[in-house]
Amino acid sequence: MLKDLWKKEISRRKFLKTTGLAVATTAVLTACDTKYLTEERKLSPAANKSVDHRNYPFTYTAENVTKINTTCYMCAINCTAVGVVDEDGILKRMEPNKLDPVSNGTLCAKGNAGVAQLYDEDRLKTPMRKVAENEWEEITWDEAFDIMHEEFTKIAETHGPETVFALNRRGYYSNLLTAWLKEYGTPNGPLGQESICDGGKRVAQQLAAGAAGLYCDFKNSKYIMLFGANQMEAPRYRLGMPGDILTAQENGAKLIVIDPRFNYSAAKADEYHRINAGTDGLMIMAMNHVIIREGLEDKAFIEAHSAGFEEYKAEVSKPEYSPEAVAEEVGIDAATIERLAIEFASADGAVADTSSGIIMFQNGTQADLHLLNLVALTGNMLGKGGILRRQSSKRSNPKFEVDNSKGKEKFWGALGYPYYSGQPEGGNRNIIADCILTPDAVPTGPLAEAETLPLYEGKGLKGVIVYQTDPIGAQGETVRLIEAFNNLDFGVVIDIYLNQSAEALPIGGLALPEATYLERYASRSINAYTSALALSQAVVPPMYETKSAYWIFTKLGQRFGYADFMALDADGEEQAMIESVEKADQGDGLFVDFAKLKEEGVWMLKDPDARNYENYAKVFPNEKYRFSFVGDDINDDHKMFVAAAGGNPVPGYIRPVQTTGEYPLRFMAGGKVMWHTQTSTRNNKYLMQIFDENTIVKDKNYIVMSPDDAGERGLETGSIAVVSSPVSSIEGEVLVTERVPKGYVHMTHGYGHRAPTMQLANGVGQDCGDIVEAKRVDPISNCFTMKEEICNVVGA
Repeated sequence: MLKDLWKKEISRRKFLKTTGLAVATTAVLTACDTKYLTEERKLSPAANKSVDHRNYPFTYTAENVTKINTTCYMCAINCTAVGVVDEDGILKRMEPNKLDPVSNGTLCAKGNAGVAQLYDEDRLKTPMRKVAENEWEEITWDEAFDIMHEEFTKIAETHGPETVFALNRRGYYSNLLTAWLKEYGTPNGPLGQESICDGGKRVAQQLAAGAAGLYCDFKNSKYIMLFGANQMEAPRYRLGMPGDILTAQENGAKLIVIDPRFNYSAAKADEYHRINAGTDGLMIMAMNHVIIREGLEDKAFIEAHSAGFEEYKAEVSKPEYSPEAVAEEVGIDAATIERLAIEFASADGAVADTSSGIIMFQNGTQADLHLLNLVALTGNMLGKGGILRRQSSKRSNPKFEVDNSKGKEKFWGALGYPYYSGQPEGGNRNIIADCILTPDAVPTGPLAEAETLPLYEGKGLKGVIVYQTDPIGAQGETVRLIEAFNNLDFGVVIDIYLNQSAEALPIGGLALPEATYLERYASRSINAYTSALALSQAVVPPMYETKSAYWIFTKLGQRFGYADFMALDADGEEQAMIESVEKADQGDGLFVDFAKLKEEGVWMLKDPDARNYENYAKVFPNEKYRFSFVGDDINDDHKMFVAAAGGNPVPGYIRPVQTTGEYPLRFMAGGKVMWHTQTSTRNNKYLMQIFDENTIVKDKNYIVMSPDDAGERGLETGSIAVVSSPVSSIEGEVLVTERVPKGYVHMTHGYGHRAPTMQLANGVGQDCGDIVEAKRVDPISNCFTMKEEICNVVGA
């Protein structure tokens, strides 16, 4: 019955056939329903064969090519990959690295489509200066650095260097940007993606275990619960996680999916339970209530390796957290909640995981704290089949000594928003518009007494550097953020496209063309259960006038005459990569053999299947290696958590925003799809599905509604409708499906670009952020609440 919930197919066959990638992609999607993979596969003639290096049972015509190991950057997972370059120096395709512990030797559709990004004719090709709305002029790199020197110097002298901030996602050389900002004299950045992505999860792990970067040991688990984590379609941290889950199921594990939407993970689950959005934390509290009531907690772990259990027990044991008391709010019956709790506690290795599905609510951090407590209660924290910590590797980077930002307060800290030592790129991106447009009265966070405060004596924020992120397409209240960017004194965007964040800059702003990941060098510490290193190597020379961020930031520092940068060689990026590996002690005097790393594409300290169980001393850095069930006075992070939570050290539950008569539906913005990475891949012709006009469901962000909600409004699939929230409204095409429940509307994030030069992305679909309130955040992590909006839908 579950398979009948989705009545539409998304055709990918022509993509695979056109690019010769059917074999590689099928390897990743081995668990997908094969009834759609019925096209006859044509292989090379038997007389002219060469066995493919990935050991697949398919053959190809022999080629005169060079294979170069590199690291994919089509998303932030960073799988290792192989670029296949022909005798003319043209990249023909990408292949997986069969040794890769991140992907388990596979490559997804996005990774395969890297070649289309490299050769995208819409790429930003030369430095540009904005001269009018949607009008730009070409300038030289020397002119660009002169302009930046003049404008940023003017801001520093007029308003103070702290009025400049920087934004970043996970750029290769954000360390150089950080060093430039410090020497310039601003403490503001680069802010990462945490406050618009997974900040709640990172903060919860920091508070409970003392370290972010905890991974699920899915492969060895016997009981897996996914709360708002669509791992089978959009895996977080490791591409190999879907395969690990399937392996666990083959070995007898049970997969339970808790989600409002029937997603791909639900289709593979042993049980799927539809929950009311934003109530996951309450359900987990009820599960913990049952486990403690029945005496199923792991008393040995609690006594030896935890703190705060009695306080937590006193809270969740209250009658209002019993399954019977929460069932109506949660939407799952009491008997089911009780059964799941007992099964989880009784399993020989159980794990629970979450993602943005519960993080992007005001109760997100507290919900994840309850989830971590569930795993710890049952003795699965650092246990086989439970939650482990990623084992990081070392790299040797340039040392920067000058820090002129010392003693200056970060803008989010000055306004009463918390920030944590384990979240160095955290902060709060969601208040940027207010810091620019209303600097005399910026809304404050939970640590401030006043409702508004002036920022930097009313000067606010005046300048920005945006590097490898697209705030206009990624954040809430988009129209207001565009207005704010327009009101800056000066701004710079460094990207491979003239994107919508560049278009939002004030007149005189700059757009600088960065090389793609296939044209630059860097070493990477990759996501694995053992310490692992990989290389990002240029498979072709940089095209046009593009430069790597290493070159850009080095030249910028040198133009300002900063001593730390004068010692660097802007053209020495490859040598810097080599030294970052060869000079890094991985522990006990162990150094990586660079030649072997270059040959194999990945270095691992141990076997990729090796696990480090019961590693309490290294994972829990508290004085007695304790897991914290509640906030306490262990360190300043805990003190800040208690203050941000209103003084209560025990995680609780904040009820989500409730629907109203005017806005009777919940709006679930987000929901990653397997072939896109937020806004960054919407101009990729391999991924935007422009090659198949006959596909039933196009690559756009439909207004996805239940049959009941659509029927009540006289809407059907293909209808044009308007979605309105208390913030604004957007118009789009309706898709009716039982995959979403009555009372909910879903739209995929990342569409609606406002960038005329990005011809495939511009104007396609709608930007969900237009109708999502920006300043409504999780008070503990500052993470925005993109899934907590309410709305109504009417025919256009």
